Amino acid sequence: MAKRLFDAAMARHAAEWYGISKAEGLALGNKGQVQKIAENLRALQRGLTGDRARVASGYMDEKSALQAYLLYYWPVSFYETAAVLAELAERRTLPNIQTVLDLGSGPGPGSFAASLFGAERAVLVDASQAALDVASKIAEKGRQGGSSMELSALAKDLQDFSVGILSRFSSSSIEPSAGFSAGRALLEPPFDLIIASHSINELWHDEPERIERRRNMLLSLLPALREGGLLLIIEPSAHYTSIPLLALRDSLLEAAGSFTGGNFAVSDEARATLAADPAAAHLFCVGPCPHSDPCPMRAIGDRPCFSEWKWDAPTLVRKLAEMAGLDRTSLKASWVAFQKTGEKLGAVFARNMGADFGGQGIVFARQGADFAEHAANSAAPPPAAARPSGLPPAAGPAISGRIVSEPMLNKAGRIRYIVCTENGQLSTISAPQNDPTAIHAQASTLGFFNLARGDLIEASGLEERGRSHFGIIPASSLRIKMKAPRF
Repeated sequence: MAKRLFDAAMARHAAEWYGISKAEGLALGNKGQVQKIAENLRALQRGLTGDRARVASGYMDEKSALQAYLLYYWPVSFYETAAVLAELAERRTLPNIQTVLDLGSGPGPGSFAASLFGAERAVLVDASQAALDVASKIAEKGRQGGSSMELSALAKDLQDFSVGILSRFSSSSIEPSAGFSAGRALLEPPFDLIIASHSINELWHDEPERIERRRNMLLSLLPALREGGLLLIIEPSAHYTSIPLLALRDSLLEAAGSFTGGNFAVSDEARATLAADPAAAHLFCVGPCPHSDPCPMRAIGDRPCFSEWKWDAPTLVRKLAEMAGLDRTSLKASWVAFQKTGEKLGAVFARNMGADFGGQGIVFARQGADFAEHAANSAAPPPAAARPSGLPPAAGPAISGRIVSEPMLNKAGRIRYIVCTENGQLSTISAPQNDPTAIHAQASTLGFFNLARGDLIEASGLEERGRSHFGIIPASSLRIKMKAPRF
C-alpha cells in the first residue's frame, strides 16, 4: 500500500498555510465573486500555458492575476512541492533542511512547503515586490499562529541574479520581511535547499540558448548550496516545460561531472565559479530518476516525464477549476532533485557499487542512504518475502528502476509498464492480464497489477521477450522498493 504523503500533524500544518494564503487572496477583492475570479484564472492560465504571452510578463504585479494565483496556483505549487519533498524523504535522500533559497518564489509556496519538512528560514527571490509582500504577510500570520518560519525577500529578476548578490545580502542593505524575527542576522549562504518551482522555464524562454543559459545560471549558484544540500527544480508536466527540464537535467549533470559527453559552452561566470570552488561542480541526481546518466526519454523522441499524485483539492480550488474549465483531480509535475557532493559521481559509484544483482550483470549504484545498504547486501538475492515461500532463488534476467508510465494493455493482452532502470535505460515489464496459467497468478501474488507511475521496483527471474522487454513468469521475483506516496 502506498504511504501517505503527510501524517496528521503535517496535514494540519499544511492546511494552516493554505488557509492563510487563501485569506490573503480573498482580501484582494472580488468578495463573493467566484465567477469573476475564475475568469481571471482562465485568462492567466491561457497566458501561461496557451499562447504563453504572460510568461515573464510581471503578471503578479496585477492584482487580478495575483489573486487568481493565490487562490489556485499557490495551493497547487505548495502541495506539489510538498509531495516531491515527501517522496525524497521516503527514498531517504532528503537531507536535514533548515535554510532555503527560493528562486522565482512568487508568494512563497515552495518555501512554506519546505517548512513542513523542517525549514525555518528562507530567502525569497522574485521580480514581483507585490508577490514578496504577500509572502511576508503569510509568514507573519503564520508566526502569530506559532510557526517558526522566517522569511527575507529580495526583489530581483532571476535573469540578473547571481551568487555575488547573495554575498552582499546583509542587514545593512536589505530590510527583513514582516515575517522575520527582529534582532537576528539576515540569512546568508550556504543553504540546505535551493528550490525553483515553476520558474526556471520562464528564464530566457524565447532565446535559442535558453537551456545553456539556465544551466550556467544554476551552476553559478552552487557555491551557495552546502555540501549534501539539494537543488530542486519543479516544473509543470506539460511537454513544453517537461522536455526542456530533462534537457537541463542532462546539461547540468554533464557540466557537473556526473557523466561524460560532448563539448558545450559554459559561461565565464559559471567557469569562474567551478574553478574557484571545484566541489560546486559535483552533482548527482537523487530523484525522481534512479540514476545520473543521460535521460533515456530524450533518446526516444523527447518525451515528457512526470510524477502524478491523486489529490482531493480544497473546495475553492475545485470550484475555481470547474468554473475555469481546468482538470484538477490530481497534481502533476516534472521535477529533478540534485545533491551536491565534494566527490565526483564516478568516485562515489566506485566506492559503493557491489556484485551483480541476481547474477545477471546489472550493477546498482544506489544513492543517498541506500548506498550503505547496497554495499552490505548487493550480493544477496531479493528478500524472501518478495517470493512465495518454498521457491528457489530467482534466476534469469533482472531489472531495477522506476515505473514511468501508466499500465498499458498491448495487443497480446498483456499489462505492460515502462521502467527507467538504474543503469539509465528504458525497459518494459509485462504479464498477461487474463490468463488461467500460473503466470497471471504469480503476477497477482507479487502485486504486479497494482504498480503505478513513480513506484520503484526490483524484479528478477524474468522472461526475456525481446531486447529490453521482460515478462513475469512463475519463477519471477518482484520487490516494490517504494510505492509512490499519495495524499
